[in-house]
Amino acid sequence: METLSRIMEPQHDVDNEELYTGLGRGFWHAVGEVASANAAMDFLSSTCSDPVYHFDSERVEGATQMLREFWGQTILLTQAKEYQGARRTLGQLFHSLQDFYSHSNWVEMGQQSVYLHLLHPEEPPVPVASVDTPTCADCYRFSCYSNLLEEMISKTEPLLTTGYFSTYPIKPPGKCSHGGILDSSRHQGAEGGINKDSTSPLFSPHHYLHKEAAHLATTATLRVLQDLRDEVGNKSFLRLFSVQQPPALVFVMDTTGSMFEEITAARLRALSIIQAREKSQRTSLPGTFILVPFHDPGFGPVMETDDPHQFMQYMEDLTALGGGDEPEMCLSALQTIICRVQSRLSYWRSKQRFSLYSSLSTLSGGMTIFTTKKDIRSVSAIVEDTTISSKVTLLHTEGESDSSNSFRVDKAVTKVMLHITGQLEHCELVSPSGIKQSLPSADGPLAMLDSSKGLYRISLRPPLEIGIWQLTVKTTGPMTFNVLGDSSLDFLYYFASEANETHPGLRKMKGSPIAGVPVFLVVAVTGLSPNEEASFSHVTLLGPNGESLQKVLLNSSSSHWSGEELVGCIDSVPSVPFSMRLSGKDRRGNLLERVSTEMIRPTHVQIQVHSAPQLLPGHSSTVLFEILNHGPNRYFSLSTKDDHGYISHPDQQRLFISAMDSVKREVELRTPYTAQIGTAITLTLTVQAEDIPESNYAVVHLTVIPEVILYFSNFSIQLT
Repeated sequence: METLSRIMEPQHDVDNEELYTGLGRGFWHAVGEVASANAAMDFLSSTCSDPVYHFDSERVEGATQMLREFWGQTILLTQAKEYQGARRTLGQLFHSLQDFYSHSNWVEMGQQSVYLHLLHPEEPPVPVASVDTPTCADCYRFSCYSNLLEEMISKTEPLLTTGYFSTYPIKPPGKCSHGGILDSSRHQGAEGGINKDSTSPLFSPHHYLHKEAAHLATTATLRVLQDLRDEVGNKSFLRLFSVQQPPALVFVMDTTGSMFEEITAARLRALSIIQAREKSQRTSLPGTFILVPFHDPGFGPVMETDDPHQFMQYMEDLTALGGGDEPEMCLSALQTIICRVQSRLSYWRSKQRFSLYSSLSTLSGGMTIFTTKKDIRSVSAIVEDTTISSKVTLLHTEGESDSSNSFRVDKAVTKVMLHITGQLEHCELVSPSGIKQSLPSADGPLAMLDSSKGLYRISLRPPLEIGIWQLTVKTTGPMTFNVLGDSSLDFLYYFASEANETHPGLRKMKGSPIAGVPVFLVVAVTGLSPNEEASFSHVTLLGPNGESLQKVLLNSSSSHWSGEELVGCIDSVPSVPFSMRLSGKDRRGNLLERVSTEMIRPTHVQIQVHSAPQLLPGHSSTVLFEILNHGPNRYFSLSTKDDHGYISHPDQQRLFISAMDSVKREVELRTPYTAQIGTAITLTLTVQAEDIPESNYAVVHLTVIPEVILYFSNFSIQLT
């Protein structure tokens, strides 16, 4: 926050509250990516036991080299505008850097400042203890005091050492162990350990120095962020963290001959959104713009830019051509985009034969609108409504014919917009104080109506009344009901499983959760002002029609700052698709609710990725993964696909996996010599049961890097 505030001060008068609440959902998602990459270092099989990634086993020189490589990759990827890859390498850098302070004897030396030599080779180094130099005395308790030998912490000529972990590499006699109940080397001489990873003596023999180690690690992390900002510049730094970044605007457009009106509507709506963003004072960045045309017999190319004027040129160049309208081409284009950005899909169609699109929009929390060519331009307003960074969902549900729904408006919400799709016959809106208005008649005291064929947009009039609003709807056929509000307060979440291998913690799950088994739910509250304390008690799992399936209690009742993670345990994942509603209270006891609209589809098959290597031009790389079957004996089909055609053998495989068993597989990618440094590769692994509609997936993001790249203070060296 300190780095961000320094960057934004010259541009605006930004107070602390505005900084926290105005960062946008994209910022917290970006921070989450960095944090996930940091945590994954303890869980990926390719990194969890390698001492070079953790400053273990006195591999200080190798770990320092690796740290500098992460730094160089982060700079390279940021400058190449491959921000997602840059966030991953930055998270890896942070993990190694922070491990140095908790795994070494730097704190025990009495050092109160960070070790600059790690990322600044021109700064003086501290010598490392040689392999035959004893470093520790035996300690036979969980808490180890004064077990470092005097030579290691001498005031005049101290030596750096780090603890050995487990059996690789073998610990020489007299060396320090990492320590803790997960470290098998702690029983070898010298017994005990020196790690400061936690405040628990069960896991950290030097637990009493955890606060000091954490302080230095935090200071070093802040220093990296400041150096990164100075290296890449303010604009690229803000873009790396998606500060005030509006959602990506993506159009997947059919360019067959009958689509002239749709293309024109998309072109005009894009221009309207761009002009609104240029006028807005709430965002410093225009966002990302992506266009993917499709047409029989193919799709693409993917045209992506952060220059709104360039994007409008892409849109102007679109022309409606003759030919067939092939659904599979649209689905291929959609898959390309879904793997590239977090997506909420909305469709407006004038043809009735695309039911699969409706399923996709439902699962992503979007909407499908069947309309006419005459109304396509007005219906496209839904895109503008939903592509504002401060939009949060208060309610999202689907139903048939008659339905009655309620949603809560709290003090953190300013504007409210209701979307109803379907053929509306009658609608009654009731305010918290009991005032009623019938729709779709003329405007009334509560709301303004804008109706088109297939879509009704209802705007609540200011000032907004706080409390529970009721909406009773009667439609002909199915309907979708969506309530959006303007608010900085929102939440992100992910599923996790318990891990107790090299370090205790929660491993983030890829893909869909497993039905019928327990899983941890990790929730991060975002956009909460540090001056506005709120408590969040539980998450409710909601079924396809908005019904309550399960209440998940969160481990903490208070979130004092944005981004804090709250953890709950789902005792048994439902077998039906579900979404989530977060519930809490502000400091005055007023209820707060936010809804995540994407539908989670539980499954009984799982993909665990064990390694995600970097790609080198002219070399082959291997991604290792495992498929776990949590159901009965079954045949599965496995498909692998990447967006650059690097996979050596992309053929579909047929697998038999016994009940509660797993198989390990690998996929080889061959990176051509001509591959551009910094290119981001998206690898998608999909497993599908042959006898029932059950599947899961894992998306692996890979990056092309030079063989060795080191960035020092003001210059770089590249070795090939």
